[in-house]
Amino acid sequence: MLQIRAQIRAKHLPLTRLSFKNTRLLYFGLTGPMSAFKHLISISALAAVVGLLGIPAHGAEIIYLDDFSGAGFSPLTGTTPDVSPGGETWSASGLFRADGSKPSNGTGNAFLPFSPQPGKVYRISADLNPDISGSSHWFALGFAQNNNTSGTFFTSPNDAGPWGLVRENDNGEVVHTFLGPGIDFREVYDPSPNLVGPINLAIELNTFQANWSVQWYVNGNLIRNNLNNFSTNPSITHIGLGALNQATGTIDNFLLAEIGKPVPEPSTTMILFFGAAALSLRRRLRTELLSRR
Repeated sequence: MLQIRAQIRAKHLPLTRLSFKNTRLLYFGLTGPMSAFKHLISISALAAVVGLLGIPAHGAEIIYLDDFSGAGFSPLTGTTPDVSPGGETWSASGLFRADGSKPSNGTGNAFLPFSPQPGKVYRISADLNPDISGSSHWFALGFAQNNNTSGTFFTSPNDAGPWGLVRENDNGEVVHTFLGPGIDFREVYDPSPNLVGPINLAIELNTFQANWSVQWYVNGNLIRNNLNNFSTNPSITHIGLGALNQATGTIDNFLLAEIGKPVPEPSTTMILFFGAAALSLRRRLRTELLSRR
């Protein structure tokens, strides 16, 4: 009965296109009331992300979504996101765990395959939460031209761009954005008061024009606008996450969506942000319920 309800909910989400090819999100081993409740939370969280994004005239599509609900002792590499176009799996350094944590020092990356197409607008986002310390090391998010999991996120052969990072020390210059490749065309976002806790970093890639453009968002707010055009478009083959050496902490609510509008309305930006917040709530509820079993 629960499976049928899940199918109905997915079928009636007001979207013109939606990737549910990875059915693990809809059917992940229902064995009792507890599993059923977690299942309903999963569907509700996904609806919060994509249901409100329904734009009948243009359409929207979730390409990848991962809330990193795996076990903390298991590696991230080889796992499949909650939503993916064809069951793709993470290629990741052993430093990253399936629960989204990076508990120890070391430089490494995690990637999923992705190649942007012309005439699209893509949004990649994640909650980056490096532990506060005296270190200026960071977590990174962005597009890349390769999937080397052991080197620095932005250097060759990855040649990341566009991308951004969130520093660990939270005392200044917290967020850096780069058009790329690598550290080319950097801007610093240093808000007052300082940002603490998880920071939702989002990068929007617009491929409608011959020369692609990019916008960056922090916690739903535009921090760098679409005047950032490429003189030569990058040869993007992957999207992913990175961590520099001493950065430890957690990453959550990884999302790649095709939002289908050249210039998204502010409400669309905030819906994506609050959708990520809904996923965070789902994860907290699951953790609390499991602790009471």
